Amino acid sequence: MAKAQSAGPKSAAAAHVALASPLVSTPSAVASDIGRYVMALDATRAAATMLIDKIQTADFTPAAKVEMTRQVRLSVSEQEGLVLQGLVDASPVSLLTDSRAELEAKAVKAVLNGTTWLTAQRVGERQNPDATNQHAVTSRWKREGKIFSIERAGQTLYPKYVFDELGNPIPEVAEILKIFAGYRPFRIASWFESTNSMLRGKRPREVLATNPQAVIEAAKDHVVGAVHG
Repeated sequence: MAKAQSAGPKSAAAAHVALASPLVSTPSAVASDIGRYVMALDATRAAATMLIDKIQTADFTPAAKVEMTRQVRLSVSEQEGLVLQGLVDASPVSLLTDSRAELEAKAVKAVLNGTTWLTAQRVGERQNPDATNQHAVTSRWKREGKIFSIERAGQTLYPKYVFDELGNPIPEVAEILKIFAGYRPFRIASWFESTNSMLRGKRPREVLATNPQAVIEAAKDHVVGAVHG
């Protein structure tokens, strides 16, 4: 077992290098040939699933399996981020012919339109209208892992559903973000916007304020399913 454990990080690193080659270079490249990039992203996800399956059945220690799986998932997350960020910056996209690309574009549109998005200035004003630096509070909360944001066309935006009625972060959001450690922000936002069977078909963002513990359990289930699926 000692030999398998020492091979673990090396194998994981190799997997990371294999998956880490950029799919895109700029958002404009995504907009010009989005179908090709989405197909490449699908191939990356499929390769990652195969790698994770092999890791789970290989003769590695449990700790090595966890670390190798984590590195593979981070690599896939990086590739998803490149494509999805390009889609966000270019949204709305109307000249798509590839059906898979159309689905990705619709997912982006659903995330952007599913909730109200707040700038750092607006978040600061809601929390403390008299504060001198309205951006300071969002910077601190984000640094502490209490909230997350997405980037759209160079602007940082925060989803309204992570805040309570007084403009403070909902406490359970921090735990949810820990569960999704390594996920790209837009992927987290997409999960919050997707219907969830554990929440009786509701979206996590719809349940967060009234039953945050249920949302935490749904997040755990999603991550476990993604690792073994």
